[in-house]
Amino acid sequence: MAASKSELRKLARQIDLRGADLPDSADLVAFVTQNLPQGKFLASYNAIGSEIATEPVNSALDRVVFPTVEAGSERLTWRQGPPTVISSLGFSQPAQNKPTVEVSNIGLVLVPGLLFTMTGQRLGRGGGFYDRFLEDLTPHTLTIGMPMSSGHVVEELSVEPHDVSVTHLFLGGQVVVVESA
Repeated sequence: MAASKSELRKLARQIDLRGADLPDSADLVAFVTQNLPQGKFLASYNAIGSEIATEPVNSALDRVVFPTVEAGSERLTWRQGPPTVISSLGFSQPAQNKPTVEVSNIGLVLVPGLLFTMTGQRLGRGGGFYDRFLEDLTPHTLTIGMPMSSGHVVEELSVEPHDVSVTHLFLGGQVVVVESA
């Protein structure tokens, strides 16, 4: 019997990252710089816990937005400005008075997650915030899954109709296109 999403989340958090090589972000910065459409924003995040650090790419670009959670909303709002306030979900986000950016103005997305497959399926922390956001992106927007280590890439995940896959993965310091399912 396949493990439930909650069981998989628990297992993903138990993967030992001691001794794991942190990926060199130079390839990620180069990829994003070359593939972010002119005039569009990079949707990034401020890493929490053992998530892959995004500071090198965030600081290399002028047009970066971060997710914010509005009280009572099930959707992410994307804001400019440094992530200095702790959200109700425990991640750093820009202050509520910072400018918002419409999803249609986002040209590339760095997507955190607990587990990924080589076909781009992802298991997040729960709540569906990123799935709802990814579903709203314009077609052909590149999305890069950011697994914490190679141990966080699994052969398969149980997916539901609302789960949205990513188009690329950042693995071993390189951005790779996901395989066709």
